[in-house]
Amino acid sequence: MAVLPQTTRFFGAGTSECLYLPAVAAANGTPTRAEMTAGTVLTAEIADWSGWTVTGAEIVTPDLGSTFDSKIPGKTSIDDSSITFHGDIGGADVRDVLPRGTGGFVMIMDGGDVAARPADLFPIRVRSVGKLRPVDGGSNFRITISFSITREPFEDIPIPA
Repeated sequence: MAVLPQTTRFFGAGTSECLYLPAVAAANGTPTRAEMTAGTVLTAEIADWSGWTVTGAEIVTPDLGSTFDSKIPGKTSIDDSSITFHGDIGGADVRDVLPRGTGGFVMIMDGGDVAARPADLFPIRVRSVGKLRPVDGGSNFRITISFSITREPFEDIPIPA
């Protein structure tokens, strides 16, 4: 009987990397190292993020011969996705890289930027640039970039050498 390999568990903060890539030419979604170098490393300015999860719908397939309603996989979609960044007092922050309407790709490398490890690549367009202005002293000024995922994401693609 097959057994899952023992995992090397990790904490995302300090390990994961996130890039904005203006372009990826390959139809299979695997960027070249040159395309990654032409991008912008977002990692150190990310305060929080949400979404970035592909989910699948189900289709109920009842039949007259049974009282059980079976299901089959349906269409996939992605949760609303955003990244919240720290804002700069002088405005020199993510707003320079990702203004509203910007297209490209967000690349998430959960295990870090290590060749051959898996990464996810999301084709995106910036939907909105929201400013979070807390007054309670609980956090700093932040900017939430909301993204539209424009095509099916590329999941578990190998990071190039």
